[in-house]
Amino acid sequence: MPIDPPTQARRRGENARDRGMDLASRRAAWTVQRDTLRFLEALAGRRDHSATTDDAVGDLAGEYADGGKWRGSIPLGLARAGLIASAGVRVSDRASRHRGLVRVWRAMDLAGIERRRDELRRWLADHPEPAEPVSASLFGDLGEGTVDHAR
Repeated sequence: MPIDPPTQARRRGENARDRGMDLASRRAAWTVQRDTLRFLEALAGRRDHSATTDDAVGDLAGEYADGGKWRGSIPLGLARAGLIASAGVRVSDRASRHRGLVRVWRAMDLAGIERRRDELRRWLADHPEPAEPVSASLFGDLGEGTVDHAR
């Protein structure tokens, strides 16, 4: 039985989303770990055990230079592990989201969430925050071998 075109399109879109989030999250690996812990701390700290990716943000007014596409890998990975499940949507509190919708997530496995929090705390303790990388374009206009620093 052939797959209908809308289902094929949805699968292609989901596959492209997942590849993009995976690539972006590998580039921001330390930040993903830190923000995953923030997200899980918010889940554990609320009576209804719900949170959004807004809860993983240190500064709601801040923007991500890279667009923050890696942020979606946080709940997606936790949902695939069975730790959380989608519980609806609400309006985002982040200024850069312009009051757009954000998914609400609810804890499904509190013991698993506590184990993951412990793992993340240990990982972050063993891996200090990386220094900001030097922008590749910072010296791009100089050209190779054209600057004499001895002058």
